[in-house]
Amino acid sequence: MEENSRIDIMKTLINQYRNQKKFDIIYFGLLVLAISFVLYMGVDFASATTSNTYDVLIYKQGAYTIAWSNGVIYNSTDSASVVQNVNNYLSSSGHVYVKNANYTMNSRVHISHPNFIFDCESNQVFFIRNNNVANQQMIYTWYNHDVQINNCSFDGNYKNNMNDSSSLVGLEGNNIRTTGLHLYNYRHLGMDLTGQGITVRDCVIHGVGDNDSSQMGIWFWSWPNRVNIDNCDITNNEEAALFGEGSGIIQNNNFSKNSMQYIPVGGGQVAFLGNFTITNNFIYNAGGKLGGGIELNDGNYIIIGNHIYNNLYGIACNLGTKSNVIAMGNIIQKNWSGFPIECGTGVNMTDLGNIKQ
Repeated sequence: MEENSRIDIMKTLINQYRNQKKFDIIYFGLLVLAISFVLYMGVDFASATTSNTYDVLIYKQGAYTIAWSNGVIYNSTDSASVVQNVNNYLSSSGHVYVKNANYTMNSRVHISHPNFIFDCESNQVFFIRNNNVANQQMIYTWYNHDVQINNCSFDGNYKNNMNDSSSLVGLEGNNIRTTGLHLYNYRHLGMDLTGQGITVRDCVIHGVGDNDSSQMGIWFWSWPNRVNIDNCDITNNEEAALFGEGSGIIQNNNFSKNSMQYIPVGGGQVAFLGNFTITNNFIYNAGGKLGGGIELNDGNYIIIGNHIYNNLYGIACNLGTKSNVIAMGNIIQKNWSGFPIECGTGVNMTDLGNIKQ
């Protein structure tokens, strides 16, 4: 998060609180918590920059994927095996650079070393899951740390992997960062993540847009902390764009045409359990008749400056939810239910300066 963005959020919180006519020690405590949370979570994880300094170059030559480091070190028609061997070759850390081409993957890649950078030349680097390679991620970091994966495209080859129940990319560990990924054609999950200090920035995650798959854009599991989802476009998922448990900042994203399911129930385009700041997002055009905007479960939430429109509801707390919610300066329009904000008696709600139409 940029420094100016953090300052703007804090100014909004302070000014909104100052305008309240009644001093309330509970809300004052929430205000302090909100400002502390924004400061704590607002570390700007720098986006990776691609350079010509790398340890291994990967490129295509005819049907073969080639790995080069002062000479050819691996080659195969299975791109996954080449990338995995490169990981093993770089025994402790390294920088891998992949040239634009289509790369077919017959298995998954485990990035097992810390301080590892995996850069693609552009989103014209397409890693394509081969037919009948289901129930395994295409690339994952499994409890590693200090890893970057940048500017690659991953195609799940949905039609030829109809039984898949995995994600395309697994960001699992500490200080894992990804910038500019494009994820397409997945049957189940675009991305799953868990750990500490995970950043997903400038990513495009597009589901196939049908009711025949249990799709979700990003799933947070096992209570990851300090998650930063920033400036991403997530659309066309049968279930949520995001379902998150843990803590984090969700900012400057576009979420649309998600939450298509309505049997047995619908749900929010984004749904959370834990402690989250949700700010400056566009959440619009839910995919199904029971698709909502922001769905909240137990936790502490700061919801500021979002534009939420053309959904069943704007912000809703699930039945029996016990939460502290600060909702300020949001624009909530065209709610099919007629209720822009729906939260019960178990929720301590600060509702200030929201435009409801």
